[in-house]
Amino acid sequence: MQSPLILVDYLDRHTRWISTLVVDDSFLYTGSEDETIRIWDKKRLEAIAVLKSHNSTIWGVFVDDQFIYSASGDATIHIWNKQDLSRVHVLKGHELWINTVFVDDKYIYSGSGDNTIRIWEKKDYELVAVLEDHDTVVNSITGDHKWIYSGAEDDIIIWNKRTLKPIKRISGDLKVIFRLHLDDKFLYAACQNEKVHIWDKKTLQLIGTLEGHMKPVTDVATDDNYIYSCSSDETVRIWNKQTLEQVHVEKVRGWVHGVAIDDNHIYFGADSKLYVLDKKTFRLKKDHKQFYGDSYFSYRVFADHQYIYSAQCIKEESIMRIWDRNSLEFVDNTSVWDAWVSDAFSDEKFVYFVANSFFDKFDIKNLSMIERKSVYDLNIEEFKKTLLKDKTILSAFPVGASKIVVARFTKKELQTLHEKSLIFSQGVVIEDQEADVVIIVPAQSLDEKIIKQLPQSWLKRIKKAKENVRPK
Repeated sequence: MQSPLILVDYLDRHTRWISTLVVDDSFLYTGSEDETIRIWDKKRLEAIAVLKSHNSTIWGVFVDDQFIYSASGDATIHIWNKQDLSRVHVLKGHELWINTVFVDDKYIYSGSGDNTIRIWEKKDYELVAVLEDHDTVVNSITGDHKWIYSGAEDDIIIWNKRTLKPIKRISGDLKVIFRLHLDDKFLYAACQNEKVHIWDKKTLQLIGTLEGHMKPVTDVATDDNYIYSCSSDETVRIWNKQTLEQVHVEKVRGWVHGVAIDDNHIYFGADSKLYVLDKKTFRLKKDHKQFYGDSYFSYRVFADHQYIYSAQCIKEESIMRIWDRNSLEFVDNTSVWDAWVSDAFSDEKFVYFVANSFFDKFDIKNLSMIERKSVYDLNIEEFKKTLLKDKTILSAFPVGASKIVVARFTKKELQTLHEKSLIFSQGVVIEDQEADVVIIVPAQSLDEKIIKQLPQSWLKRIKKAKENVRPK
C-alpha cells in the first residue's frame, strides 16, 4: 500500500549563520544569512516550519500575538500571519538594508543602513514618519509604554513615543551599538567595544558596565536574576544581575550573533548552529549540530526493518539521524565521529560506518560505539554481502536542500516512475526484503517542470505534508 508523501524537516537546517533569535510562549524564531526564518517547537526542540520570501540576510525578527515581522538586507519588512504562516504584507521604503524591526500596539518601527528610522501604522501599513536624527547606521530599536530607544554606530537616541521627538542622546565610549534591550528598570546596550553598558531608565545615568568578552558583544537579554550576553568571541556569558559579576561562560565554536530566553531555557545561535541551555544548571540541553552552507557535505541514507538512518558529513564531523520506518517520525540524532563517512549500513542490531580508515560498529538502542577496527583488517564488501544477504542498499547522494521528501512505493510502482522519467533522479532508493521501496528525495528536486507532470493526487498529498509542518 502506498503511503502519503511526507516532508521531513531536519532539526538544524539553517545553512548559514544565525543572525537573530526571538522567543514567545510556544515557539523559537531564528533568522539567518540563508535568507530564511525558521520556527522551532520549544517543547520538542525541533524545527517545524520555514518562512522564505526575502532575498537577503534576515537581520531582525519580531513577533506579537498575531504576526511575525522580519527585517532583511533586501531593504524590506515582511509580515506573516502566525496562524497559517501566510505572508500578508511587505513594507518598502528604506534605501538600504534593514537591521532591526520593533512593534508596539500602534506602530511598526524599522532601522536601516540608510541611517533612518521609518514608522508605519500597524492597522493599515501607512507610513507615519521618517526619523533622520541619526548620522550613522541604525542597528537596533526597542521601546516601552513611553519611549522608543534606537541604537546606531556611535549613539543611542531616546524618543518621545507620542511626539516622535528626540528627548535624549547618549554617546561616549559606545562605538557600534549592535543590540539594545530593556527590562523594567534598565537599558542595556551590546557594543562593539566588547562591553555591555547599563543605564537607569529613569535617570538615564550609566550605572554599570559588563567587561569580559574578548570581541564585540552582539546581543544581550535579561530575566529577574541574570544578564545574558553573547559575542563574536564564541562565548555566551551569564552575569549576576545584582552584583554584575560573571557566573558562567559557555564556550562554543563559532561567532554567537543572538541570544533569547524563556522561563526554562537559554537559546543562542553560533554560526549556523542552534544551542539550548538549561537555565537552572547552565548545561547544554540540546546541541543542534549544524551544516555550513559553504562547506562540503554529503549523505549516506539507509534503512532496516525498523528505522531510516542518515549519516551526514560536515567538515570534520559526522552526524547520524534516525527516523521510524513506519511513522516517519524523527527518533534521535547524535554526533558520532570526527571524520567523514564513506559508507554506512545496518542489520537488526547494529549500525556500521566506514569513516576515513576506521570501521565502526554502533549499538542501535543507545547509539553508542561498541567496536572500532581498521578497514585494512577486513573486506568491507564481503562483510556487507554476508551480513545483508539479499538486501540491496543504494545509499549516497549529495544535497543542499533544507527538507527531504519521503515516499513509499512498491517495486512495480517505482519501475513505472522510472519509465516516465519523473522525480527521484537524485534520490536514494532503499529496497528491503518485503519488496517495499522507500525513496528519499531533496525537496529542491520538486521544481515547477516536475510538479506539472505529477498526478493531482500527489499534489494534494504534497500540500497536506507542507501543512503538517506548520505550527498549530
